[in-house]
Amino acid sequence: MKNKSDNGKILSFGQNADFYIRQGDRRAEEENLLGAIQSYRTALEMEPDNADACFALSEALNEAQRYEESNRLLMVFMCTFGSIPDFFYGIACNFYGMDDFEYAYQAAETYLMMDGKGPYADQTEELIDLLSDDSELSATLMLDENDSSIALNACARARFQLAGGEAGKAVETLREYLKEDPGSWRAKVSLALALYINEEKEEAFSVLDKVCAEKPYHVDAGILRIRLLLNEGKRTEALKEAEQIRRDEIDTLDMMVSFADALTRLGKTEEALETVETALEYLPFDREALHLRGYLAHEAGDLDKAAECYRTLETVGTDDTVAGYFLKVIGEEKKGSRNPGKFPVEYRVSIPEQVRRENLVREYLDMETPELQKLFNEDREEGQTILWALR
Repeated sequence: MKNKSDNGKILSFGQNADFYIRQGDRRAEEENLLGAIQSYRTALEMEPDNADACFALSEALNEAQRYEESNRLLMVFMCTFGSIPDFFYGIACNFYGMDDFEYAYQAAETYLMMDGKGPYADQTEELIDLLSDDSELSATLMLDENDSSIALNACARARFQLAGGEAGKAVETLREYLKEDPGSWRAKVSLALALYINEEKEEAFSVLDKVCAEKPYHVDAGILRIRLLLNEGKRTEALKEAEQIRRDEIDTLDMMVSFADALTRLGKTEEALETVETALEYLPFDREALHLRGYLAHEAGDLDKAAECYRTLETVGTDDTVAGYFLKVIGEEKKGSRNPGKFPVEYRVSIPEQVRRENLVREYLDMETPELQKLFNEDREEGQTILWALR
C-alpha cells in the first residue's frame, strides 16, 4: 500500500524511524528547520525509545531557540530509558541558551565525566573554559560595562523559580545577588517583576521607578513598567512611558517581543506589528512572537496569516494544545460555522474553552486507567485536552 508524503511523493507505509531521521537531516542541511523538526518528531513518535531521533529533535529545537522544550525532551527520555552521555552535552547547550550558566557548567562536567573522549568532548571543554571566565563570557555575550554574565545567571534562576510558582524564592534569590552587586539594573528589574508577582506591588513599583529614573534610561525597565501599569489599569501612565521608548534602543529580542505585547495591549497595532515582525526576523519560532503575529492577523481579518502562525507553533511546540485550539477556531470561522471573535492577547485558550476543558478533566478523573489510555490514543482532541490538563 502507498501513501503520499507532505511533499507529494509516493512513499510506502513501511518507512521506519531511520528514514525520517535521514529526511530530517536533509531538511536541516537545506535550512528547512521546521521540516526537520516535523521529520524528527515523526521518527520519535514511531520509536519512542530511539535515542538518535530524540537527540536530533532536541538539536533542532535548540536551533529554534526552544531551549526549555529541548531540555524537557532530553530529560524525560533519560528518566524513561536511562542516562545517555551525549544528552548531557545537549542539556548544557540548552542551559547556556537560557543564561543559566551554573547548570550549563554542571551538565557539561557530567558529560565529560561520563564520556571524556566522546564526540562532543572538545566543544564541551571549550564551553567549560568559557563558563569559567566571567570577563570572557560577558564579552562573548556582548554585555555592556554595567552588566555581567553573573547577573544574567541570577535572573535566569529567578525566572525558573517564577515559572515554578515560587515567587518568594525568586525575590530571595535576587535580593541575595543584589547584596553582592547593588548596582545591577538587570537584577533590579527582575526583582521588581518578582515582587509584583509576590503581591508586593508597592515595593515593586518603587524599585522600578528608581531604575527608570537612572541615566541612561533602561529600556527593559520601561517596558516592564508599561506592562505592570496596564495590569493595574493605569493606561494613561502606560502610554506616557511607551512614548519614551524607541524600537532601535531595544537591545534584546525578548524585550522587543515584550514591547510588541505592550503596544498590542495599548491598541497601537501598527507599531506592534512592525515590532513583532522585526523580532520574528531573528526569532522565527518564538512562542510569544508568533502568537502576537497570529493575534494581530486575526484581529485584522487575515485568517490565512493567523493560521500560518499557529501551524508553525503547533509543529514546533511539543504537544502544543493552545495552538491547536486557535487553529480549530480559525478553521470554523473560515467555514462560517463560528462567528468571528477575539483571541486572548495572552497565549492561552479562551475562558469558555478553559471551562469546557476543566469539565472534561473532571470526567476523566472518574475513568479507569485503561479507558483513559484508550481515549488518549484514539481521540486526538480528547488527547490534547488530557495533555493540557497535565501541563
